Amino acid sequence: MIGRLWEALRTKFVRDAATLQVASTISQGFQVVTTAALALLLGAEGQGLYVSAIALQALVFFLINVGVLQATVSQVAAAAARQNEYKSSGWIAFLAKTVAAFGLLIFVAGWFVLPWIGEVLYGDPTVGVWAWWLCAMPLIELPKVVAGAAFQGTRRMLALGQLENAYDMMRFFLVVCGAVVTGSPEGALVGLLLTSVGGAVLSAAL
Repeated sequence: MIGRLWEALRTKFVRDAATLQVASTISQGFQVVTTAALALLLGAEGQGLYVSAIALQALVFFLINVGVLQATVSQVAAAAARQNEYKSSGWIAFLAKTVAAFGLLIFVAGWFVLPWIGEVLYGDPTVGVWAWWLCAMPLIELPKVVAGAAFQGTRRMLALGQLENAYDMMRFFLVVCGAVVTGSPEGALVGLLLTSVGGAVLSAAL
């Protein structure tokens, strides 16, 4: 009985699940620390504006996002299981083109919609303009999305966990530095954009 349990624990599935669990725990830790640091540096009002800008960008993103990433991961996994590298590469290319197209659509839509929403909700278009800045993130993070799908589809969970943890670490450092330097949500949001750039470079390297 113990021998069977030990053999089950040594399977790749269990190792992959454990790797993702550890990586998720580390990522959540960075997110908690980042939230606490921003609350201390920006105060309740500043942090509220920061979160509001992110929420407005997410509104546009989720209205347009059609779940292509999840479908691509399943197709890449199926092709990888058959060792069909040509089909895997084709699905990765499809994902890259689709994310680029939707990213451009989000960026253009945000330009027209988000400042107006900011004016309606907050009486000031500034938060909407900040949210529009963040609409550039899907385009900037295209290499990260592609790398993440490739790692997940081919069950390279260690590389996926390393990518996500490094991204969260960069976000903590750059967002907090932006808040310290400017003393405003604007600096923290610039730090978030710089994190996207760093994540793209790291993804390309991995």
